[in-house]
Amino acid sequence: MTRSGKALGRNDRCHCGSGKKYKHCHLEADRQLESEAMRAALPEEPPPSPDDITELLDNTLAPLTAYLARQEEIEAALRALKPHHKEFDRSWEDAQAFALRITALFKDDRFKDLRFTADEIELAFEEVGYPQDAVDEEAGVAIIRDAILHLADQDRRSQLSLGVAWHLPDFVAEGRFMDACLIEQMATDTLAQPDASNAFLFAMFLHGYDEWIEQVNEEEDLLAEEIGVSRESLEDMNADEFDAWQEMMLKDPVQKAKMEAFIQSNPDFQAKLLKKLDQAEVESIKLLDRPDAGFLLLSPETVEPWFLELCQRLESLVAVSQPPAPPEAAAPPGSMQTILYSLVHEMAQSVFTPERIQQLLAQLRQYRGELLDSGETMAASQAQAAIILVSEEVNPGTNYFLASICFASLKPVIA
Repeated sequence: MTRSGKALGRNDRCHCGSGKKYKHCHLEADRQLESEAMRAALPEEPPPSPDDITELLDNTLAPLTAYLARQEEIEAALRALKPHHKEFDRSWEDAQAFALRITALFKDDRFKDLRFTADEIELAFEEVGYPQDAVDEEAGVAIIRDAILHLADQDRRSQLSLGVAWHLPDFVAEGRFMDACLIEQMATDTLAQPDASNAFLFAMFLHGYDEWIEQVNEEEDLLAEEIGVSRESLEDMNADEFDAWQEMMLKDPVQKAKMEAFIQSNPDFQAKLLKKLDQAEVESIKLLDRPDAGFLLLSPETVEPWFLELCQRLESLVAVSQPPAPPEAAAPPGSMQTILYSLVHEMAQSVFTPERIQQLLAQLRQYRGELLDSGETMAASQAQAAIILVSEEVNPGTNYFLASICFASLKPVIA
């Protein structure tokens, strides 16, 4: 809903006249205004009761309280570990063995209260992006690291450090000195390196991540069951087979209606899908920066009349401000940008007929295959994102990737 009261779709042009998609312009600002208006209309919340404050303090201070209750034992355990530090330091030399020790140690159920939950993992991915959408393994690892750092803020690190150190006396008493040294090291690193992940944080993240993966698979299984296919069979398809299956599904009105009904009835799944589409838009545009993607741009013959139209509109803008006017009467900031955005979207609507879109899809699919054959998985994923965005497009003027092609085609002429 806009300030004027008119409902806009995420992909409609923004009400401000910028020519951008609503979701890329004023959507968040409008949502914020609506949220503030709703809060203002609600009755003022009563102040928290003493019991509420006590519960909050107990939850916040519980790790510290537990640590202090066992502080003498912990300090005694730390003294007992000093003779074992040299042996522990040598254990770092075998990275594989050390990694196995960490994995085995933090699988212990006594650490379960310190683990991140699947709900926390989902909130982190909403903030930093979803690993399934990463263009390659390195990007996926970066997303995982960012999610861990998002969750492990200063307060959480303090709780985790105190919580893991609480177990030190037990491991010393059991004679598990290397594991106890590892706990000491992880407790120290978690606090001393506030901007870094570590093996302990990763282990706490991994358990919640596994639960999150199960939830995602369950959602995808439900969708697959609804449309009469198994998730495993979809995963086994190569890119061309998946394209053919998707095209067949979208042309089947019954199956398409089932898919849309499932998405509408599962708001959480719908929110994730929209988030992934937003990420696909960002990735697809990167493809146009590649030197070997020039064939995706429009021909000079196609661009020329639109360049002339742009010049005419810009001349009109200049004419409005002539003769020279005082600063307060000058054209409003961003007017030139508004004209360019508006023209680019008109251009996309005019140029990309259904036939032209099918031609572009064929080019993108061939290009994706060539990139995969040459091992360029990142660029291939960007091409796949573009295919997803362009497939079944009925309003090219609002399509971010198609408008970006128009802009990229105009750029050399404008420059």
